[in-house]
Amino acid sequence: MKRKILRDSIGATIFTMIVLWILSQIEINSDVLNPVSKTFGDFQITDLYFSQFKEGEKADTNIVIVNIGDLPRAGIAEMVNKINAFNPRVIGIDAFFRKPKDREGDSLLADAFSKVKNLVLVSKVSKCEGNICDSLETSHPMFCQYAETGMSNMISEGYDKFKTSREFSKYEVYRKKVRHYGPDNKMYFERQIDTIELDFAAKLAGYINPAAVNTLLERKDTVEVINFGGNVEMGGDLNDNTMIKYFAYDVSQIFEIEDLSNIKDKIVLMGYLGPNFDKVTWEDRFFTPLNINYIGKANPDMYGVVIHANKISMILKGNYINNAGWLFTLVTNFIIIFFNIALFSYLFLKLGHWFDGASLFLTLFEALLMIFMVIMIFHRFNYKIDFTLATVALFLTGNMTELYYSVLMPVINKYKKHLLNLHIYKKGQAYEN
Repeated sequence: MKRKILRDSIGATIFTMIVLWILSQIEINSDVLNPVSKTFGDFQITDLYFSQFKEGEKADTNIVIVNIGDLPRAGIAEMVNKINAFNPRVIGIDAFFRKPKDREGDSLLADAFSKVKNLVLVSKVSKCEGNICDSLETSHPMFCQYAETGMSNMISEGYDKFKTSREFSKYEVYRKKVRHYGPDNKMYFERQIDTIELDFAAKLAGYINPAAVNTLLERKDTVEVINFGGNVEMGGDLNDNTMIKYFAYDVSQIFEIEDLSNIKDKIVLMGYLGPNFDKVTWEDRFFTPLNINYIGKANPDMYGVVIHANKISMILKGNYINNAGWLFTLVTNFIIIFFNIALFSYLFLKLGHWFDGASLFLTLFEALLMIFMVIMIFHRFNYKIDFTLATVALFLTGNMTELYYSVLMPVINKYKKHLLNLHIYKKGQAYEN
């Protein structure tokens, strides 16, 4: 009996894996299933941990966020001068100044940038194929000449602008064009050099703790999962589950408050957080795992500049999330599927007509158990393992077991019987005897 169950479990596991592979190859373009796909397609079990179970962390005092709102360039210049007077360690600006606008405003902004000791502006890699990008987008040279740049690409961007932001690339490689000039100042040839552009948050963190950035770069994965800690407090924010972690100044506060000594030796992150804190907009705002509406998300919950702050905090603390490797994930999922099928096979052979009810109860129980396991492993060890394959297989296991024993096994036995009755096998059997 045990040998039969073991043999059949191996067969049923292979059968289930084949069915899962076939289902994964089918493209379903259905208006009926589309809402379901959009609701659950971007959900991960670990989102439950961030939005429901993670305890609030202490505020990160290394970072101060400043809202630039809808200020013109002259207003941003005045803001930079005010902040710079209180000696921050570095100023990072999460905004592009791509083209000249008005001469006076551009001149004031360039002059303000020239006075900042450590200034980082955002950049963006584009036209990427494989591991190489063809170009790097930056602000206009009149502004970039006074600053370093850091890549601000969000992995959530792309075809689906509203996908949850969970990961970031530590760096990207782009082809930098280098021009060489002759004695007559005429360019006589141009070549391309593969150049690394560091992430914006990593670049800023390096001004506080260069060793922490080296630790980031030494990690094997080029893409890191963001260990979100919290958000900023905003009067118009619709998310009442927000964990407050970062101190932030609104546009008017920078000009109204005389003493800004709390920004001395800090990372000052300037970026867009709406026109003001009382009015939330969806511009440069993203879904994150902290969103309380983790299924069927209604509104994005975090501005891009705050996502950068979360990345900086993680880098400085070294509080990284480790991803299970693909081979470990595949083997673990396969083992779970195999033992589930072995259990369901035993119940199918033993319980008879009670099997349907027992399998339904067992499926729900195991689904909750796997969710609990993923969250606990994530919480205890900062280790992210994907049980998606095992979970999908779990909901199919009852039906797959019935199909295997009721349909596939009779077919196999029938053709096996016919095969053994062939003349060639009978002759071989008599000879062996």
